[in-house]
Amino acid sequence: GNTPIVSASGENEGISFFADIEAPYNNNITISMNGVNTGFTSYHAYPFNINVDCCVLKQKFPLNKYIAIFIVTIINQLRCKYSYGRKMSAERIEKEKLKLPILRDSSGHPIIDPEKKFSIDGFIPDWKFMEKYISKLHYGDRL
Repeated sequence: GNTPIVSASGENEGISFFADIEAPYNNNITISMNGVNTGFTSYHAYPFNINVDCCVLKQKFPLNKYIAIFIVTIINQLRCKYSYGRKMSAERIEKEKLKLPILRDSSGHPIIDPEKKFSIDGFIPDWKFMEKYISKLHYGDRL
């Protein structure tokens, strides 16, 4: 088939096989929820589908490959918390707090979102910083 199927694999961006089925996801981050690769996180800039051993993160912001790679790197650092005795789950993922750079005003104080879209404290992630940081890395222009 032509549709990549993302599963609990820790290689090849989590793609286990290809099938002739619908590809409902595109431009998303996935997390492996099972097996020895629990917590393996990957970004997919192309149409794909998943099996039950994987989840797709719901986007609350515009995602591009640079921001995605920044976030994937941070989530992959959490893998050591999850193993056979403590599997990754949707509930655990929702409770995770990622430490991301935040927007600040000219005096260095955090800019607070009164709607608290991204955090309970109202911090707003600095998407432009993340994008610039990854794109400026050695070979960042070739991602």
